[in-house]
Amino acid sequence: MEMRQDDTNRERRRQALQQFYELNKPHGLKSVLRWATISGLRESTIRQLFNGSRPKNMRSDTLEKLAAGASSLLNRPVSVSELTGAEHDDKPKNETIERILTLLEQLPAEALAREQQRIADAVELHRLRTTKRFMIRRLNSRLS
Repeated sequence: MEMRQDDTNRERRRQALQQFYELNKPHGLKSVLRWATISGLRESTIRQLFNGSRPKNMRSDTLEKLAAGASSLLNRPVSVSELTGAEHDDKPKNETIERILTLLEQLPAEALAREQQRIADAVELHRLRTTKRFMIRRLNSRLS
C-alpha cells in the first residue's frame, strides 16, 4: 500500500525530530526527560512523537515548545524548521516568495511603499516574539 503525501511528510518530520535529538543529545539535550521538562511538556509526548503514536499531526505549539526548550538547553536559537527538517525543504517557500515579490513589483509606488512597511513590521514582530520566547525559556531554565 502506497503512503499518501501527508503520511510521507509526517514520517519525514518524525525522523528529522528524532535525528535532531540524537545529534544534540551529547551537546545539551542529554535526555528526553530533561528536554521535555525544560520545554514544559511530558516525557511521553516526545516519546510518542518519536515512535509515531502521537495523533496524526505534530501540533505547532508543541513543536514551538520543543524548539524553545532545545534553544535553552543548547544555548543557541533552534527553530521549528530545524527540528522538523523543513529547512531542507525550502523550494515551495522560495517559489511562494518569488510570486509575492512579482505581485508587489506590479503595485503603484505608493502602495508598494505601504506594503514594504507592513512586511518589515511583520518580520520585526516575528523576530521580537521569537527572541522573547527564547530568552524567557533560557531564564526559566536557569532559575530551575
